[in-house]
Amino acid sequence: MITINRGEATHGLDDARLLGHATSWNDKVLTRRSCLLLYSSLYPALVAANADGRDGAIPIGVSDSSKRRYVQGILDELRHVMPRDLKVHLASFPRVLEMAEQGLAVGFGIGQTAARQKTLAFSKPIFVSRVWAVSRRESSLSLQTVADLAGKQVCLRRTASYGAEVDTAAGTLFEAISSNLNLAGRLRVLTAGRCDAVLVPFQNGEISQLERRMASLGFPPSGLVISKKPIAELPQHFAVSKRSSLAAELPVLDIALDVRRLQIERILSMPDG
Repeated sequence: MITINRGEATHGLDDARLLGHATSWNDKVLTRRSCLLLYSSLYPALVAANADGRDGAIPIGVSDSSKRRYVQGILDELRHVMPRDLKVHLASFPRVLEMAEQGLAVGFGIGQTAARQKTLAFSKPIFVSRVWAVSRRESSLSLQTVADLAGKQVCLRRTASYGAEVDTAAGTLFEAISSNLNLAGRLRVLTAGRCDAVLVPFQNGEISQLERRMASLGFPPSGLVISKKPIAELPQHFAVSKRSSLAAELPVLDIALDVRRLQIERILSMPDG
């Protein structure tokens, strides 16, 4: 473990092997500048992004409805190889998007849309959400593709993107019932018969984990049916205003994502709850 001395605080980096250094370096304490020089051979963008001497934490906006276990695990993995710390700001998803648009924080888990691409800069995907269609078992609907939603009333989260195909179809192919309700609220609307389906982004492709998630909210599989396959896949990114100085942190986050990709995939494959 390489330890970086930052005044009173120290942060461990457990990826010494990535830098080609033996574990005999564990007992050495490096200054921040020295560690960045070590990174320069493999991670030049890390040095470039910190050349101005900034050492404050990067503000990260996170939706308060996200799975905190997964988000925290992912951010902890990135911290291992980031030259600056990450400070989480929890807020509603609309507020997280607003913070990113205003350059107040780097938004976590934001999908790309044509409109957002005009104003926001995006990192590489953090992970890919699968969008599942959930319907009442009694309705006997077969919802496997976006086309199957034709003529249906579909509950969506307002301001959320479900991918280009779904977003384009909303309001044209199917009637979009949009609200700021969380997943439990949208499922209540579904079971009350006020919509035909709910679209649910989930962090991996394990239907059994989504079933457990819904059951934990009070909606067991006995009453609801999940599509046999996702109707869309939605890459989730870090994003911030192109005009913000925080946009310079995206290449740094890209490198950290590449380095910790395997660990992130393991976190996302863990059972929910």
